[in-house]
Amino acid sequence: MSSRSLHMNANFKLDTRKFQSAVRDLANLSRKKPVQTVMRQAAGQVVRRVVGVTPPANGKADVAAKKAGEAAIASDLARIFVVASAKAIRQFTDVNGTEARSQFGHKGAKAIGEVTDRVLSRSEMTSWHASRRKGNGRVAGGGNGGQTNRARAASLATGIKKSDLAALDIGIVSAADFQWFLKVLQKMVGFLAAGWNAAAVELRVKLPAWITRHGTSHGIIKITLSDHGMRIYIANAVGFVDNIPELERRLQWAVNVVAKNILTKQLPAAIKSVAKRAGFKVR
Repeated sequence: MSSRSLHMNANFKLDTRKFQSAVRDLANLSRKKPVQTVMRQAAGQVVRRVVGVTPPANGKADVAAKKAGEAAIASDLARIFVVASAKAIRQFTDVNGTEARSQFGHKGAKAIGEVTDRVLSRSEMTSWHASRRKGNGRVAGGGNGGQTNRARAASLATGIKKSDLAALDIGIVSAADFQWFLKVLQKMVGFLAAGWNAAAVELRVKLPAWITRHGTSHGIIKITLSDHGMRIYIANAVGFVDNIPELERRLQWAVNVVAKNILTKQLPAAIKSVAKRAGFKVR
């Protein structure tokens, strides 16, 4: 008996047995579609569901998901940058130069170290942001938009260790530079989901432009045909995909939903079709 199987990123331990069984049953009942077509269509359904649960999407890769991603970026930048007027920046640099260091700790308690407020040029914002990104792409930092560390150094030390202080440094930027950088980063929304683009193209799954704009080079799809059947391997090759919390659980959910849909909708419909062809009266 030939096999039809779907496999995803090796680092994600997904159980696709129910999916594979459902596809086998559906393919065996199919009269008009070749087995390979049934498998490709089922795999395409999985890809669509997977994209729908890949952040920033939380069920559906729609405009709301795109806006949620853009909002998350704005929130991140507000943690590591403070927007200041040209006058305020001039006053800061007149007193401190481009950088001021402040003792950081509880009121009345011994400071645990220093934090830095630094005026940044547009060209410095990229490295400032990159140095504060965590493995999942979000930023590390206990910053609070609108305040420099000098203004909040007495109130944020609870639970903070000396090793955490570097992530609390604040970049002081102009409003124009902040908006420029925000737009640059917001254009990256959909990059994580773009790791599924290669599979979507191969399996003819249409995805939103804010995902497809990142191209197909960040994903992998391999379809292998042999005497034993068909095997489809799909991988998201974005560098930080393995660091996304709960993504494995989400992917398993996507596979399970497709399997359930085949078992409860597509298979019953196929069985009715077979019965009708055999001359049985079917409601």
